[in-house]
Amino acid sequence: MSSPCDGSNQSTPPADMAYRVGLIGAGGAGRKRAAAVSSHRSSSLTAVYDLDPAAAGELAAQTGAAAAGSWQEVVEDPA
Repeated sequence: MSSPCDGSNQSTPPADMAYRVGLIGAGGAGRKRAAAVSSHRSSSLTAVYDLDPAAAGELAAQTGAAAAGSWQEVVEDPA
């Protein structure tokens, strides 16, 4: 019997499906999430926001994402 928590319900997305991810927070946890997103073949980091614009800009530059000016900009981006 499978459980929602044991990973058995995970499926592989179709090869042509891409996930575009916006990240809010460029601190330690945000950097780990950015690395996870960047390492997945079906996902790309599109935008980064942080209260510290320099931190957002640095992480965005490292990952090829855009630095967003507000969290609303990240959430409302249709890309």
